[in-house]
Amino acid sequence: MTEIVPAILTNDISDFRKKYAELMALNKYFTKLHIDFMDGEFVPEKSLIPEELGFISVGGRPPPFVLIGHFMTFRPSEYFEQIKRLNFTWALIHFEAFMNDDEILDTIDQGRKLGLKMGLVLNPETPLHITAKILPKVDLVQLMGIHPGAQ
Repeated sequence: MTEIVPAILTNDISDFRKKYAELMALNKYFTKLHIDFMDGEFVPEKSLIPEELGFISVGGRPPPFVLIGHFMTFRPSEYFEQIKRLNFTWALIHFEAFMNDDEILDTIDQGRKLGLKMGLVLNPETPLHITAKILPKVDLVQLMGIHPGAQ
């Protein structure tokens, strides 16, 4: 089955609201929405952060799609409670943002304790085999075709 999963990457709240509204009008064509978060440290660019997106879960009502948070950040677990309050289902973290496997596994555990599904993202040059210890602990692996941080 082919599935379309649109993504939003922006550092401007007005631009986000516009893109989000456009996607809301098209939501019968997809069930998931991928939202990128960048901290300006792991990648040079910054984007909006989850706490700026409170409007997507008005009155505690979940959005019409499954929300996926892609964290191009160091310390992604700092955002997990925020995305959980916004009704995100997924947190995707970058393998390269951590010093060692234990840090990654701890971050995965933190997300799971909040009820998040966890995914691991690999940059193009990262060999899959070095993630062998982590792969059984995640629900999804995303292989980047480009370096993170740009559209």
